[in-house]
Amino acid sequence: MVVTDVDGTLTDGGMYYSSSGDTFKRFHVRDGLGVRLLAKAGIEVAWISSDSSQVIAHRAERLDLAHCHTGVTDKVEVLRALCERLSTTVDRVAFLGDDLQDLSVLEMVGYPAAVGDAHELIKRAAVYQCSKNGGYGAFRELAEHLLSEKGEDLADVWKGVQG
Repeated sequence: MVVTDVDGTLTDGGMYYSSSGDTFKRFHVRDGLGVRLLAKAGIEVAWISSDSSQVIAHRAERLDLAHCHTGVTDKVEVLRALCERLSTTVDRVAFLGDDLQDLSVLEMVGYPAAVGDAHELIKRAAVYQCSKNGGYGAFRELAEHLLSEKGEDLADVWKGVQG
């Protein structure tokens, strides 16, 4: 399973507000394809965010993401429950994080990863460091890296996404 934070990993971490108070987030389309590629390869994908923004839920829905948890105060607890529900263990989880609220999760998973512009403590906890920054294709980079490590041919997985 591949799990990620949202703000600062799938987005650039910026908080965009309209004059009426509406919130906007910028997602990179390549990260969305990363979600689809992993799913097509049979790898569960989950998002766990402390933010409760409807924008996150809308993006997850558009990607047919089955596991989107928002408004989370304890990411460790949510991840453990998710692992139990999916009959897996935390040592079989890759987690992509960017900031201090992700540290406890990174310390417990089998494959901790950090976006390029992550906090130094997050980078030190990671076994994989993305070259791309959060919101600029870091999740896609991690997805392709994991698929490659699994021996998947990216072109074949892509054909499955298209087909």
